[in-house]
Amino acid sequence: MFMADLLSFNLGTHSMLFGSSAEEGDDFFFAVGHLTESSTKKLKTFQKGKNMTRDDMTNEYSAGYSIALYTTGCYFFSEETSSWSSEGCKVHSSRSNIVCCHCNHLTMFGSGFLIAPNKIDFSYVFANAGFEDNLIIYLTLIISLCLYIILAIWCRWKDKKDLTTLGATPLPDNDMQDKYFYEILVQTGYQFNAGTKSKVHFIISGEDDETDVRALADDQRPILQRGAINCFIMSVPRCLGQLNYLRIWHDNSGEGKNASWYLKHVVVKDIITGYKYEFIAERWFAVEEGDGLIDHLVPVAGKEQMTEFSHLFPNASRRSLTDNHLWLSVFTRPPRSRFTRLQRLSCCLAILYLSMLTSAMWYETTPEQPSPGAFKFGPLSLSPEQIAVGLMSNLIVFPPSFVMIVLFRKSRARELRPSHVNVALEKQYEKWRKTYGLSLGRNVSKNSVPEVHRPRPSVDEEALSGRLPKKKCLLPWWCSYLSWFLVIASVGSSVFFLWAYGLQFGNIRTGKWLTSMVISFLSSVLLTEPLKVRQHSLTLSCKNFRDI
Repeated sequence: MFMADLLSFNLGTHSMLFGSSAEEGDDFFFAVGHLTESSTKKLKTFQKGKNMTRDDMTNEYSAGYSIALYTTGCYFFSEETSSWSSEGCKVHSSRSNIVCCHCNHLTMFGSGFLIAPNKIDFSYVFANAGFEDNLIIYLTLIISLCLYIILAIWCRWKDKKDLTTLGATPLPDNDMQDKYFYEILVQTGYQFNAGTKSKVHFIISGEDDETDVRALADDQRPILQRGAINCFIMSVPRCLGQLNYLRIWHDNSGEGKNASWYLKHVVVKDIITGYKYEFIAERWFAVEEGDGLIDHLVPVAGKEQMTEFSHLFPNASRRSLTDNHLWLSVFTRPPRSRFTRLQRLSCCLAILYLSMLTSAMWYETTPEQPSPGAFKFGPLSLSPEQIAVGLMSNLIVFPPSFVMIVLFRKSRARELRPSHVNVALEKQYEKWRKTYGLSLGRNVSKNSVPEVHRPRPSVDEEALSGRLPKKKCLLPWWCSYLSWFLVIASVGSSVFFLWAYGLQFGNIRTGKWLTSMVISFLSSVLLTEPLKVRQHSLTLSCKNFRDI
């Protein structure tokens, strides 16, 4: 090394530029030494072209150092090709944040640099792969994989349990002679002790008729639990017309905390016409909460009430947190979601390992001191190097993560499920057949109801029917297998390179890297992701609010 080629900066930082003479495949060796006392006195006399020798060094020294490699270039914007070109330009001098360019023409020009990731010396890695000397990286990978296996078993069990909560329940007081049907969705609130074991009854009033006193009951599974959405099928002799009111109450027969009930809303859907009516309650049915009443009359919600910001934002926020927050949704996933808990957990593992890999690739490669071109926000600063590392990290993590999540969410089931309405009523007909010895076998369809019973849509009903969700675009069933392949490939490749980086870093540096990674991960899961979900919910709520 020529001393004149080694540039010194503040804080003991030195830089050396390899010009265009360096060709692909060239090898460069870096050595660190300590000058003898006599050589130190003569340091200023070294001239360009004179090398240091072993006689100028001493072997008795200790020092800590790090090396960062940068690829620099000078470019001008070619108007002929409408692209950046390096023709006629070369790098004269460079630091990690400043490039000095010499060009033989005048035009718009600029400079760029690429922060190279930490390289892996596989010969060193395989030669020093002992378990005892690299406890931190081995234990990190083993513990994380074991934790995934334990949670995967729980997620699979929970997914199977969620299946038992799906489907519709025919009301026990349905009459076998009835020929008109309604689907009733009842959502219990998320408040503490919101669920109930009291007996709930209701009456629905329409323009043409009203129901008798009906009961919400299911002898096969628990209903009206905290945060639950229960589906019931109600039969009536004829169409009720446009619905107006819902009177609903309970007998306060539940024991202790199971007596009270918080009802969010009830949605009644005409199965024949598809019209939907929403009754927004958002109140306690309890003697010790709210107004102390356990009997309420709830009018049907109009379009303005259903699109009020105070109604949309809490529902959108809760739905986003329980379904769209990937990490939280492993535990709060809605049972009706096509994206299972096991799939969510596997995506979390893949994203975690990919994030750890990108963190290791550029660990300690950016300068600690902010560059002159850094963006400053009070005491904080964001340098171009940090922006470049962030972009490159996202280019590695985001595409596979996005693809695997979309494939899981959008893949249809391999076997289409039959209508939950038909399944529920067929079970009830079978029960009646066994009980009364009748021969019954029929399905609900539009043809089972005479045309005269179908009401003409009013303006309000057309608005309500417009709120029905549009048919979703689903992917073929085999796309879920493609997503599983991406998950396995991402986890497998990440584990291998994380193992290699951990061995090359050593225990001490690996510990520091993992500490910074854990802090970054927790801040993302607990702070950044909830804020993103909150902002998304706010945007959707404001959009719908403006559409009133």
